[in-house]
Amino acid sequence: MLTLLLNECCWFDNPVRYGLVLSTLARPGWTQLAALPQRTSRGACSCEKKKKTDRETARATSSGSHSLHEEREEASSVSPALSAACGGLCRVALRTLRLQAFGAGAAEALLRLVDLRITDRGASIHEIDASFCRSITNETLKALPVLPTLESLNLDGCQDVDDEGLIAVSQRCRSLRRFSIYWNVKATDQGIGKVLRAQPCGNLQELCFSGCKLLTDATVQRVVGRAPKLQRLDLTRCPLVTEMGITLVCETLPDLRVLRLYAMSQLSAESFLSLQKLPLLEELDLCGCRAEDAAVEAFLAAAEPGALQILNLTWCPALTDVSMLAVAKHCTRLNWLSFFGNLNITAAAVEALAAAPCAATLRALDLRGLAQ
Repeated sequence: MLTLLLNECCWFDNPVRYGLVLSTLARPGWTQLAALPQRTSRGACSCEKKKKTDRETARATSSGSHSLHEEREEASSVSPALSAACGGLCRVALRTLRLQAFGAGAAEALLRLVDLRITDRGASIHEIDASFCRSITNETLKALPVLPTLESLNLDGCQDVDDEGLIAVSQRCRSLRRFSIYWNVKATDQGIGKVLRAQPCGNLQELCFSGCKLLTDATVQRVVGRAPKLQRLDLTRCPLVTEMGITLVCETLPDLRVLRLYAMSQLSAESFLSLQKLPLLEELDLCGCRAEDAAVEAFLAAAEPGALQILNLTWCPALTDVSMLAVAKHCTRLNWLSFFGNLNITAAAVEALAAAPCAATLRALDLRGLAQ
């Protein structure tokens, strides 16, 4: 299958007509397509032209049936190869739609594309990225056909989509592995819950609810029930999620690799004690949270050696040298670290970090605002 990123507003009802397949002939692995004849300047392929010439020659041959029989044999010997190659052409289809280039016409473009053969009437689409396409609305989503192979849907910044649109998504998209709805202030547990319930249990791998201010622990409960193998979860700025929700995440999603709790200042210090149940985390974002040394130290001590690579402890005012010393002791492959704005960190802890194994792997270190 061919992935094409659309950078201009063209309607592809026939991939051959627009040269989409021919442009891929130089790519490795396209041996079937590489066997195709080159197109002539008038758009007909050379084999088609040859067959036409053969037919005319056959009709003009005075020797009658014998020559005509030979021409028919030659044509039949070419046809299976040409037919097989053309069959390969017909199977080429768009798998990824990134709609930002269409600007204000993104919604119209999406509806046109899912109605064309180049997308198998939507059946071949694996990914739709409509992030910040403001023209995408509930009506757009309700007009979509069933998308049986869609695995990734990005509706970030689509401010006019609410529960009604999400219910439409749940009815059309039942094979999602990645779903992102960043900065949606209208979606509630009802709409998001419908999407989650529509997916096969264990299918979802990545979820982003950053900025969904109406989301509560009810959605978190649905997440852990439908996505036990989840690897990435973003709950940034979800002010209605409580300690119960975070504890549930930490205790029931052991495969998490990325957890973002940016600006979750409503959570108590105790909320973070269960982080030690997530030993495989590669990225943890606690910026603006009330995490304390005990939770950070316990998490780092329990983490799989070398797993953690990104740690954001910006504006965690309760942290002291204890947390930085734990980083120096347990983090061997860290490449991004921030203690920005934490006034209790001293030079002694920074020196210990500089002598730690992660000093060789760190590529970004933010210590701005350290007063000691």
